[in-house]
Amino acid sequence: MKQTYDLKTVYNYIWGNDIPGYNIEDLENDPLFMFSVLSCSKDKRMYELCSDTVKKNYDFVKGVVKLFDDDFDFATTVAETYLSSLTEDEKKYDISYHELNIIMSNLSERDINEFVLRATAFYEAERVRMAICANVIKETDNSIDISESKEGFIFSAAQYEESEIIVDFIAKRMINDALYGERTNNLEYLIHSRFKSVEDLEEYGEVNFLHNYISMYDKSLELYAFDTSRIKSFSPLFNEILKNIEVVKRGWPMYMARLNSWRVSSIEYEVSKYMLDNGHFGNLSCDDVIRYVANKYGVLEVFKKYAYDFDPNYDEEKYKVLEFGDVSSINVASDLVKRLFSTDVNYDDYDDYDDYDDKITPIQDRQESLSEKCPGIIKFHIIDTTDENKNSRNKL
Repeated sequence: MKQTYDLKTVYNYIWGNDIPGYNIEDLENDPLFMFSVLSCSKDKRMYELCSDTVKKNYDFVKGVVKLFDDDFDFATTVAETYLSSLTEDEKKYDISYHELNIIMSNLSERDINEFVLRATAFYEAERVRMAICANVIKETDNSIDISESKEGFIFSAAQYEESEIIVDFIAKRMINDALYGERTNNLEYLIHSRFKSVEDLEEYGEVNFLHNYISMYDKSLELYAFDTSRIKSFSPLFNEILKNIEVVKRGWPMYMARLNSWRVSSIEYEVSKYMLDNGHFGNLSCDDVIRYVANKYGVLEVFKKYAYDFDPNYDEEKYKVLEFGDVSSINVASDLVKRLFSTDVNYDDYDDYDDYDDKITPIQDRQESLSEKCPGIIKFHIIDTTDENKNSRNKL
């Protein structure tokens, strides 16, 4: 909002001096003049001198909210005065309603308030609309290629192209969903499912990882977010993500220790349970079965380190003659080892960075673990780690 009045006129008003050639009531009804008064005086009390018309002028309101963005309570008064003046239809369709809620949601340090709830509801509605638009086009118009916008970002970008505030907000929330959302489980999961070590990640490049993953998620979103003209707007978000990646890197040893402990406990439990449930018609013990399979797939050292009371000594003579029950148990154990060691992903919903002071803090809380909702990922019984359960394996 540009100042169009000379400073002498503005300061004469602030100081209560006469202003020749101007009517005070007209000035207080002029959003440009009253914004100049607030900008020069930095006195929030001047807001009360504005007419109702000025207080309902969106450009004025947006300017005042940004001017006093360090005083959330005052900004709330200004914003709510404007928002309450809108009709129900305007609240549904007026861009200013959504913009102002987004602006205010970004000002607050509080996790939950009315502005955050409204902005979130708007975003969720947009995600539904994007999905509907994408599905309708797929089913009705094969001439339009939307393969570069799998999540439908291109539709919101077109719908709100006149509002950079709204499109930026949607883009940032979609990036958050891509990296921390329900379908991806969490950032730690994404990184460990793609890289076997910190060195692999660093060689590939953290920024390159972000580029390529977001592009895979929605190409139009990646093109928008990484456009050089939007560096200033998106750099804080990407810097925060890169910090979170550093947390994942620092927690790599702890993650692998927890993952391997979980793998070993799960395999021990499932193999022993299978052998007990099926009468175990064979010569091999549970440890013998696991030892054979672990040696075959090169993970014997993992079991040596994390298994309870596990004898790692491998004797080939034991396995020269196998009964049907032995073969069946070995097949079950082999399937488990292959599936659980195929990728370095932990299916728990607990994250290593919960142990750090500099925790990863996505916009939205992570949802249930991937193992609870994805078919094709093995789901285990609750693992009982009591001595009684551990001893049952030794009896087999």
